[in-house]
Amino acid sequence: FPPGVDKLGLSLLHTLVVRPSGKDDVLWILEQTLRSQARSIVICRIEQITPVIYRRLKLAAERGQSRGLLLRPARFQTSASWADMRLLVEPHPLPRSTLPHQSRQLRLEVLHLKGRGFERRATVMDLNDEACVVSVAAELADPTAVAASS
Repeated sequence: FPPGVDKLGLSLLHTLVVRPSGKDDVLWILEQTLRSQARSIVICRIEQITPVIYRRLKLAAERGQSRGLLLRPARFQTSASWADMRLLVEPHPLPRSTLPHQSRQLRLEVLHLKGRGFERRATVMDLNDEACVVSVAAELADPTAVAASS
């Protein structure tokens, strides 16, 4: 969405959008763009990937010194992956009346982080589409824990 890219401060002159016609084209374009040193990040929405394809994409990214962000449905979160980091991003249910106009919240959870021990924990992000601002939402106490201690 060009106006959104522009509002984020990214150069439209340095943005390329590719809409492949089939699955084979998606994988070929993804591998070639990751391998190329002409860009810094590649974002692709893709469904299921075999371990062989994952490995090829990882090697292509290493060769091109690039970053790849694969957007996949949540149903694949437990499938095998060569990813260095895996995130689960979901809408955070909150009554619209409690948020400012043009805002929404997302729940972000780190599922895997290569080479680092981490405590699996979720964070809620506030997204204000009008102001193009992303911030960490204030954390609230778990209401079930408060009720249990009373």
